[in-house]
Amino acid sequence: ERHDERTPGARETRAGAGAVWTPWWGGRAGRLLQAGGEVSLDGSVGGERTLRAGATAVMVIGRDRPWSLALEGGGARTWGGSRRTDPWLLDESGDWLRGHPPAPVAGAVVWRGRVDLQRRIRLFRLSGFADWATVAGSAFRAAGAGLVLPGGIRFDVARGLAPRNADGAAPSPEWRTYLRFDSRF
Repeated sequence: ERHDERTPGARETRAGAGAVWTPWWGGRAGRLLQAGGEVSLDGSVGGERTLRAGATAVMVIGRDRPWSLALEGGGARTWGGSRRTDPWLLDESGDWLRGHPPAPVAGAVVWRGRVDLQRRIRLFRLSGFADWATVAGSAFRAAGAGLVLPGGIRFDVARGLAPRNADGAAPSPEWRTYLRFDSRF
């Protein structure tokens, strides 16, 4: 990988590797409780050496019932120079925080959570959700609604709520839309 640093004129060449494990239990239809998670590790050398590790846990209650509730929580940590070159990105994909524009947030540790209440109506589900994340003393929150189609296709509309920020440099919350093709809930 070769890219420009945030500092004008600076270049860096890096090599890296990563691994992800995503176990899931209780996947049979009709099970009241399903759970899973994700554990990831990636690192790079060249320029500044970095190592990132993250873990997320998910619990879904009543996924195949008329009403279901999903709870998700996780955290990640970075060691090395990554806090300057690879800050956490308020995610435009909606993977860990919806309702905020993509913007870099520097910090070694990130914590996040998600609550999702869904109502099944024939082949699709309607969703109401709230997301929360904190990094470097700044807390970001969002709420929204979504439509979940069979096969894990999900369309969400979310609005970031006013951030509580330690230094006042957070991006402004706004309405944003997300389309995902790999949603578990």
